[in-house]
Amino acid sequence: MGSPSSKEYLSTAASVPDDELLDDIPAWLRSLRLHKYTDNLKTLKWQDLVRLSAEDLDARGVSAMGARRKMLKVFEVVRAAKAKEIEEYESSKENK
Repeated sequence: MGSPSSKEYLSTAASVPDDELLDDIPAWLRSLRLHKYTDNLKTLKWQDLVRLSAEDLDARGVSAMGARRKMLKVFEVVRAAKAKEIEEYESSKENK
């Protein structure tokens, strides 16, 4: 069995990770084969991470356009699936 095809990677990237994986940024990035950016992003909560723009990612050292595109696509999927959790997180930050 060879390496997964790019279609398999896109399919993995387009699926919504479970809550446990979202809470473990290094593991989440590994699952996306983007683990080289762990040091740049590991201090963020997933709710903050998925709100980053291409410019934000570039400023944090994600300089490869392909990696940024992949992250942004995954972030879009997560934001759509987890909108309620993100809203609750934002509310809790405002109330502190």
